[in-house]
Amino acid sequence: MTLEFSTAKCLVEQIAEFHQALRHVSMPDAGIAGRVAYRALLRALDSQGPLRAAELASQLCIGESVLSRQLAELVNRGLVLRSADPLDRRATQLSLSEQGRAELAAVEQRNSERLAEALADWDEAEAKQAIGLIERLSSKLAEFH
Repeated sequence: MTLEFSTAKCLVEQIAEFHQALRHVSMPDAGIAGRVAYRALLRALDSQGPLRAAELASQLCIGESVLSRQLAELVNRGLVLRSADPLDRRATQLSLSEQGRAELAAVEQRNSERLAEALADWDEAEAKQAIGLIERLSSKLAEFH
């Protein structure tokens, strides 16, 4: 079973439109923790615990120089902490501070409320079907890279 090029092209276009639409649902006034790139970084640290910068950059599929700029701002604002790696004191680990965890939770709460409002005409079955498809797509794309 092979996916036709036109179908793959349509999927790429729809994913791009979905990403853009999701940005509109995200709170524009949520501060730095509300920005998509920063939120992904905070979410990764929240879910996976302390990580080295190279591990985090790899997981987020971004360059270390991009990550370095983002981290500098997050550390400066007290959302991310740097500490010595217990396995290699020369290396640095990154972790989410309590303030970072609180800001991320607040942003995700507001975004969830806004999404629920935007999808008010959906029932639970439709939402769960969408979750299943998005999870399947995400999993398949993660396997590919």
